[in-house]
Amino acid sequence: MCGGVKWQELYPGMSLVEGSADAQQWSRELSIPFHEAAIETNAHTISLVFADLVVEAVDGGFAPFVVPAHPPEA
Repeated sequence: MCGGVKWQELYPGMSLVEGSADAQQWSRELSIPFHEAAIETNAHTISLVFADLVVEAVDGGFAPFVVPAHPPEA
């Protein structure tokens, strides 16, 4: 059986990667500006290379979807 967590702490957080080689390559290939963000949590590091990004503030407790504690029976 696999274990998991219901949340991760966004620490140390998100930062823009200045001079990203990956973003520069995508920019050259597609002729539009690309950027890279590093998203670091207490358990994972995610690299996000993007051309357009919208970030919106949400209220505490916001949940766009909820995973039920017990899955429905088939």
